[in-house]
Amino acid sequence: MRRRSRGLRVGFDGRLAMGSTRGMGRFLRNLIAGREQELIGLCAPGESDADFRLEAGGFQLYPLWEQFSLPALARKLNLQVLICPYNTAPLRLPAGIRLVLVVHDLIFLDGQGGGSREVSLYQRLGRMYRRAVVPRVIERADEIIAVSEYTADRIQEHFQIRPGRVRVIPNTLSVDWYEAPAPVTSREPYVLCVSGEAPHKNLAAGIEAFAECNQPGRPGCHGLKVVGVSPQFHGYYQELARQLGIGGLVELLPRVSDAALMRLYREAALFLFPSISEGFGIPALEAMASGTPVVASQSTSLPEVCGSAALYFNPRSVEDMASALHSAMTDPSLRQEMSRLGLEQARKYHPALVAGPIQAFWRDLNEEQ
Repeated sequence: MRRRSRGLRVGFDGRLAMGSTRGMGRFLRNLIAGREQELIGLCAPGESDADFRLEAGGFQLYPLWEQFSLPALARKLNLQVLICPYNTAPLRLPAGIRLVLVVHDLIFLDGQGGGSREVSLYQRLGRMYRRAVVPRVIERADEIIAVSEYTADRIQEHFQIRPGRVRVIPNTLSVDWYEAPAPVTSREPYVLCVSGEAPHKNLAAGIEAFAECNQPGRPGCHGLKVVGVSPQFHGYYQELARQLGIGGLVELLPRVSDAALMRLYREAALFLFPSISEGFGIPALEAMASGTPVVASQSTSLPEVCGSAALYFNPRSVEDMASALHSAMTDPSLRQEMSRLGLEQARKYHPALVAGPIQAFWRDLNEEQ
């Protein structure tokens, strides 16, 4: 019989979760909820967050900090477990420290980007860093957490990892996302797209598909609102929309607060998710929880997350995307049914349900190996 190990000294990389309520930072906050002052968050000098018990030291530049400062801090603090929640981790850790690695996606392996105008130098360097680091830390991690069954399967297939080393803890949303939204029949006539400029987000194709739905003589939607694109890329997409004849219909919004984002979801008639590749797809979950019908790419993790609630399309076909978008735009009864199904599907990722696998993770972590 295995004995219970009490008082494990567990640390986590807290840098990308400082003040974060979205993405990888939010995943970490959900994972450690209720334990923030028991665990030790590691960060660079000058960083702070009152929610965490923090220890700071080392470099500021993240790759240098992760590879050199993070192991040094872990050794200094006599950690027994280190949680690295952002895909990457130190290539080497002091002996006796168990590594828990959270993998959100393997998009960096797909080779998308290159010299695309939609990719910054920072993004290209980040992709190179992940390509160099992630395969090696996946091989040496003591436990791997994936955010979807799709990502778990891909990890196991690509790296030939035995299934017992990978567990799935899905993303969730805060409970306020699950408050009753406005009926879809009373929505504003715009399509919402929460995206970014990275090539796998496929935003240019989404704008082209929206343009196809707004040709003369075709009943379309009054506007497309895009949230999440970095300001330096706004001009690129605005020029694309102008060339397509819909410059006045496309609005690129700056990054907004959670409250403002929730309001955008709950006012939109439709949500468009043109992404080619996702490890989970949090925006689709946010849209469903908001009662907003989802028109989404039939690729990677999205059919798992959206189930039967979404209207799917081939993300590499602008015509197929436009056809799906037009069908939802012009059929109120279809949108109403999609809204109903989306609310049901979103409840599968309610925090009360995701708490189960999180509790199982902490229980198992305290089992002496």
